[in-house]
Amino acid sequence: MARIPLCLSRISLLLACCAATLTLSAGIDKRLQSHYLERYLNKTFFLRIPMHGSLQVVDAKTTSRLDPSTQTDPLTFKVGEQVRVTGLDFKDRSIRFRVSSTNGRAEGVVFFRFDQPLREYFEQQGNFESALTFAFTEGVSYRDIDAAKISFIENQYKELINKFVASTGTSQDFVIQRIAEQNPRYQKAIQDSQELEARVAGLETRMGAAGKGLASEKTRSRNLEQQLEEIRTELDEGKEERFQILDQRDQARENTRRLKTQLN
Repeated sequence: MARIPLCLSRISLLLACCAATLTLSAGIDKRLQSHYLERYLNKTFFLRIPMHGSLQVVDAKTTSRLDPSTQTDPLTFKVGEQVRVTGLDFKDRSIRFRVSSTNGRAEGVVFFRFDQPLREYFEQQGNFESALTFAFTEGVSYRDIDAAKISFIENQYKELINKFVASTGTSQDFVIQRIAEQNPRYQKAIQDSQELEARVAGLETRMGAAGKGLASEKTRSRNLEQQLEEIRTELDEGKEERFQILDQRDQARENTRRLKTQLN
C-alpha cells in the first residue's frame, strides 16, 4: 500500500517536469521577446488600422490582412490615432499588443495571429515584422499619418472589389465602373464631358460655316484681284494712249509754230 502513493508522487513529479519543459519550449526565444518589449512597451505609435470593439485580429502572413469578423463592433480607435503600448503577451500562436489611448480612456488589443505555432527561433519573424508595419507607424510627420490612411483605404478598396467580384461573378473592371458611376465627382465629370462635347460640336459647326464663308470671301477676293488687274491694264493702256496724244499735240504745236514763222 505504501508503494501506490510513491508511484503517484513520481508520476506527478514527471508530469510537472513535462509541463515545465513544454512551458519553456513554447513560444519564441526570451531574448527576442525582450527585444520586442524594449522596442514597443510603454511607447506611443500611430495606428495604421482601425480597431473595432476591444480586439482587432491581424493575420500575420506574407500579406498581412485584418480579420473581417473583428470589424463589426463599434469603432474604438481610428486609423491615424495615437495609442500607447501598455503590454505584450507572447502566446503559442499569437502575440498580443495591449494598447490604450494617450488619455487612458480607451483600451484594446491588437491580436497578431500566426498560421503555425511560435517556436524558439521564430521562423515567422519576417511575417511578424510585416504585420507590425501593417498595424503601427511611428508617425514622425503628418505625411506618414496621411500615408497610413491612404494605405488602409487602398487595401480595403482592393478587398472590397474582390468581394464584389466573387459575390456577383463579374469582372473587376465591371465592379469598378459601377462603383465609379455612384461617385458624385464621376457624375459631374461625365456631365462636364457631355457639355464639352456639345460645345465642341457647336464650334465645329461654326467653324464649318466660317470655312464656307472664308472660301466665298477668297473667291470674291480673287475676282476683285482679277478686276483690279484688268483696271490696271486699262489704266496702263490709257496712259500710253495719253502719252501718244500728248506727243501728237506737241508735234502739232511745233508744226504750227514753224508755219507761223514761215508766214511771217
